[in-house]
Amino acid sequence: MLLLLVLIGVAIEFFGSFLVENLKGNVSFILYFNQVFDSIVYGDIIPATIKSFFFGLAIGIVDCYKGYYCAKRTEGIGYTANSAVVD
Repeated sequence: MLLLLVLIGVAIEFFGSFLVENLKGNVSFILYFNQVFDSIVYGDIIPATIKSFFFGLAIGIVDCYKGYYCAKRTEGIGYTANSAVVD
């Protein structure tokens, strides 16, 4: 899910930067995205997607581990949820 969230964020960033360029310089939609995608290289995209995949994997593993070994009381669940984020 973190990878999907990153991709949605990138799409929103592209659209927001298009809006700014359109308001400031009256640039068309097709011209803007042709220029953007011509200047993007794989070195810009691949590290961000790989990093978000591994961060999501690490978050999932830590949360599953903490949830599996939590105490079977109401206080234990709250403490475990807090320690999964803070510790």
